Amino acid sequence: MKKIVISFILVSMTLTLGACDKTKEEPIVDEEKQSVCMEQPLSSGCFDPNFDLDFISPTKEEFLISETFETEFLNQQPYNWLLYRNQEYQADSVSARVVEMDGNKVVKVFSDGKYSPAFPQGVSKPESLILSTKFNLDQTRSGVATGKIMVPSNEGNEVSFGIYTGAVNVASILIDRQMKLTVKIGGPFFYHSGNGDSGIYIDTNLTLTRDEFHQFSFHWDGNTNLLKVVLNQTTEVILYEGEFHISARTNAVATEFLQVPNVFKVTMPKALNMQGYAYIDDVIVTRKGA
Repeated sequence: MKKIVISFILVSMTLTLGACDKTKEEPIVDEEKQSVCMEQPLSSGCFDPNFDLDFISPTKEEFLISETFETEFLNQQPYNWLLYRNQEYQADSVSARVVEMDGNKVVKVFSDGKYSPAFPQGVSKPESLILSTKFNLDQTRSGVATGKIMVPSNEGNEVSFGIYTGAVNVASILIDRQMKLTVKIGGPFFYHSGNGDSGIYIDTNLTLTRDEFHQFSFHWDGNTNLLKVVLNQTTEVILYEGEFHISARTNAVATEFLQVPNVFKVTMPKALNMQGYAYIDDVIVTRKGA
């Protein structure tokens, strides 16, 4: 009897130990496939193809601007415009605000003339206020930009506006503190290289009146290398008609590609006692011949 009990105990222990040795079987993971999808999530079999992934065209879509400011909120910066500031600028050093004037909405710009970007270097009178908006006619390579500008009698400041390719001036007008009108063609680049990329100034021998909006047009055709700047009065006054400046070409090299404008910019200079206001309105870019 004793032997039977001992045998029963040994059999029970063997079965118990055998049950403890059995572990749950782990699923087999395809480590190679998992690794491919982790490292290359767009690999074949790692995503569900969708036509939306191809929405970005290598050719940038052309677009125009028509900034009359009539739909803007008063006392706010115009929605489609960028006002440059860096960490050195004080909060009220520069401003651009939509205001109402004679029943119309216009933009009032201001600079205290104390601060400017680090570039371009070596400029005697760098820009302080830099207000800009973009357009794109890179495929057509021609167009017309018009804009109105006014300097008030009270606290009016020196001001400039015109068309640029990025940071490089293509054609702009400058109204100084005495209301004398100058045209600038080309430049500056990010620095003055000695290649003549600083641009040229053209004295128009005209003096404008304060408290009155003056309209200017900037015509360009990159296909024929022609620029024209016009003061739109009862009779048009052509201020410049000729070729693009060398600074409009890549690296300011005469044989390189001619860049066409894609920015409309308003500026005021950094200089001693250069504090004051100006107003802009009806900045519009259209296709040539439109």
